[in-house]
Amino acid sequence: MKARLFFLGVALLALSGTHATAKATAAKPIHVADASRANVHVRPALKQGADEFARSLFRLSESYLHAATPDQAVQLLEINRALLEGKEFAAGDRIRLRLQLARMAYYKHTLAGSAPGKTVADLDAIVEDARATDDAGLLADATDALGLALYVQAFEDGQIDPALRRFREAYALRKKLGDRRGMSESLFHIGLTYEHKPEPTAEDKESARKYYEQSLKIAKANGYKREMSYAHRHLGSLLQDGGKLEAALAHFLKSHALRREIGYFLYLPPASAAIGEVYMEMKDFPKAIAYFRQAYQEAAESKLDRFAAMYLLRTGDAYKAINDNAAARQHYREAQELASKMNDRGGVEQAAGKLESLPTKEE
Repeated sequence: MKARLFFLGVALLALSGTHATAKATAAKPIHVADASRANVHVRPALKQGADEFARSLFRLSESYLHAATPDQAVQLLEINRALLEGKEFAAGDRIRLRLQLARMAYYKHTLAGSAPGKTVADLDAIVEDARATDDAGLLADATDALGLALYVQAFEDGQIDPALRRFREAYALRKKLGDRRGMSESLFHIGLTYEHKPEPTAEDKESARKYYEQSLKIAKANGYKREMSYAHRHLGSLLQDGGKLEAALAHFLKSHALRREIGYFLYLPPASAAIGEVYMEMKDFPKAIAYFRQAYQEAAESKLDRFAAMYLLRTGDAYKAINDNAAARQHYREAQELASKMNDRGGVEQAAGKLESLPTKEE
């Protein structure tokens, strides 16, 4: 993979004209007068090519993230970091590269179940640098990303208001720009802060529902399927909390179908697991087992080991619920082994506790 990304970087580097021009000049010297005439035509074309390259680079890095391979996204961005220092690239391109790298760091932390750490400080600096440019879209994207990191940090420090403030700022910027996808995203993120306050009230959950509905409405109208999947996922969660299991299941099924359709493998396993959780509450344990096993397979295929260990535990819980203690024990042991492999002490202890809860003899 690293070699493939290197060659991609070289190919994209050639697209800018810098290496290609250097080789051509070395192989066939040209007269100064010819060079002057050539530059009149090359410079605008070079700037256009640089703009196209930067957009392609960032889209590709996002595709790697969606495919649950943020490490590959980081390699791609780092390989091309030096190229973006060229004069043909806008200052905003260099800031957006830093933003993408910070976003990848954020997702790696969340996938590992850890706090965002210095990513918050990095994103705060990126926001300030973006503010100094005339790129309102970049500022909006950076502000929303900072809000997301602050939202995750709030699970540690309980301070949710800084995240909410950043999401509102991002939404205002995106609304002014007419960025419908961004508006849907920021509305969803605002909803998250209400749903996951340290002690959410009924009013907070109702506010969350309204923001999710607004996000979904915009996403549906414009075909933004990733944003639709998020809204469905969390509308389902609110309904599940209220005991409306059939309605919750309908939203979870839609969310999963959308993520599979667009290849959003990063968060496909939790979508399957959410369906399994509803079936657990419905006491339809065979279906719960099927969806937890599916979630495990999806996580394992994408090398999302933390998710995989979680879904092994939940599969074991479902088997325990139907008194198949042998199958439960097998899944708890597999989860324990995987957690040990990841050096996840908490996961090892959780699996050990579940193993101890089983009868010492099979019945």
